[in-house]
Amino acid sequence: MEIARIAPHGTMFHFKTGESWDLNCFLIERENRLYLIDTGRGCADAQEMRHYIISKYSGKQLIVINTHYHWDHTWGNGVFSDCMIIANSLCPELYKAEFSSLAGSVRSAGEPTLCLPSVTIDSRLHIAFDKLLLFTAKGHTPDGLCVLDEIDGTLYVGDCIGDKVDMPLPELDDTVQDYAHTLEVLERLQFDKLLSGHNVPLTKSFLSTIKAELKKGL
Repeated sequence: MEIARIAPHGTMFHFKTGESWDLNCFLIERENRLYLIDTGRGCADAQEMRHYIISKYSGKQLIVINTHYHWDHTWGNGVFSDCMIIANSLCPELYKAEFSSLAGSVRSAGEPTLCLPSVTIDSRLHIAFDKLLLFTAKGHTPDGLCVLDEIDGTLYVGDCIGDKVDMPLPELDDTVQDYAHTLEVLERLQFDKLLSGHNVPLTKSFLSTIKAELKKGL
């Protein structure tokens, strides 16, 4: 695991997977709380992050956010079963179904444990005291969830963008129209940094690249 500071209150955990894609999880710091965005491919990823968090911070509540149900973003949940885990309201059933079908057949990082989100939201949640906005974002999956850090001007989008700079579009489980609407929502937000589950750190201007690529396929 590689650790990098990517914002005044943000840290990126970067995992080399040995696949065609790498994986990023993120930690947002506040005075009394920490927010972990995604838990990785299994207990090994999650334990590395938990060890870092415990060694660096003490006395702060840890809250986990799942950006969507896919295994590489949720299968470390069990290591954080003592924490509040927030996700879109569609996530638990999708997560449970994928876990049942894929457990034992994918190269997870350590043994995964089924651990469903404990708090779900239908549309949006504004955590005013920590200046975080959580909102749904359809396109890659029906249960996509983004996080806007209003203090740092940083937007965490899970897999709502492509995995590489030269592959700006994500795979879409929803319609192109759903995804186009999500891009419109993202463009209206005030942020500078654009951070995702697999791509390198980017800026808001990358949304224009995505829209141009999407238009080619219409």
